[in-house]
Amino acid sequence: MSDNFILDVEFKCPCIDHEGKEVLNSVFPLPVDQVFSLIFTGSKFYYDLLESRKTYDIIVSPWQMCPEYDLKMRQVTYTLTLNHSMAKTAQTTETQRLLKHSKPSQVYTVDCDVVNTGIPYSDAFTVKSVYCLTRVSKKECRLRISGCVHYKKSVWGLVKSMIEKSAMQGLADFATDLASALHKEAEISSQQITSKKPRRRKRMKFDPIKCETLKDTPRILQRPPTVRNIGSSISGMDLASLGSTPDIVIRVILVTLPWNILTTLPVSPKEDYLHLLHKQDALHRAETARWRDALSEVIKLIHLIEKSLSELKSSIDTYSSTSILKAIALRMSQNSEDPPLTVVEEEQVLETRAEG
Repeated sequence: MSDNFILDVEFKCPCIDHEGKEVLNSVFPLPVDQVFSLIFTGSKFYYDLLESRKTYDIIVSPWQMCPEYDLKMRQVTYTLTLNHSMAKTAQTTETQRLLKHSKPSQVYTVDCDVVNTGIPYSDAFTVKSVYCLTRVSKKECRLRISGCVHYKKSVWGLVKSMIEKSAMQGLADFATDLASALHKEAEISSQQITSKKPRRRKRMKFDPIKCETLKDTPRILQRPPTVRNIGSSISGMDLASLGSTPDIVIRVILVTLPWNILTTLPVSPKEDYLHLLHKQDALHRAETARWRDALSEVIKLIHLIEKSLSELKSSIDTYSSTSILKAIALRMSQNSEDPPLTVVEEEQVLETRAEG
């Protein structure tokens, strides 16, 4: 059996059994190697997927050979946002192991252990999940995800059911988001491949009749002269040769051609520049007028404030002068033998007189 025939056959998962509940089993129009790179190599796709799920503080370590298990392993840590009243976030450490039967372009199996901290009973359990990627065809692959809860300690039956329900629901939600993101990536890849296809250029058909006509046409009629070379053509002409019929035709063309050229000339760049300068000048004048109006309003406001402050100062001075005169008159009206009044007593006397 040839290698090409083997590559066209869908590979079956070599796992004996996938432990736990299956939350995803779908075929995606992407090569198996590409899907593995998207999910398990710290790609931009993986970071965007986690961030869309309100996951942050993401740290992805590279794959390394572990001598203890004779497997490639890596760790992924992140902070997961929870919709739970008892805990808003959870610090998560995910240990991933690439199993031995994984082969590039054929099958990948990744075993994951997820440990959470910062939530109730987090030290009593871990979430175990298995990602199985198999090749369906050259441009398709199948992704299966299953998971279950492993307990480190014994917990009550009610708490156990709550833990399993929450953990499996979280894994199912992640699988749904992952499948949606992979389908979007497949659409983007197909669009890029379509845009890269070269377009065929249309070849001009060879018309021998037109070629013969152009060949027999005088050179001066094949290509219309420009304004610059009209004068040189006239000045360089042999006047003795104007008597023949072809020369008369050329003279008529040279007389009528400048009018056609002048009427079809595009607008001169100088006119464009002048129009642009006039437009900028008008904008500048309008902006200057707006600034002038604003400054006039500010000046009016300053004058108004200055006038108000002057009136306030005058009223303060008037009040001070009146108080001093009243105090002097009070002292003069006192008996010289009486002891002098204090300031408080003077104010009381003044208030009494004012009331009287």
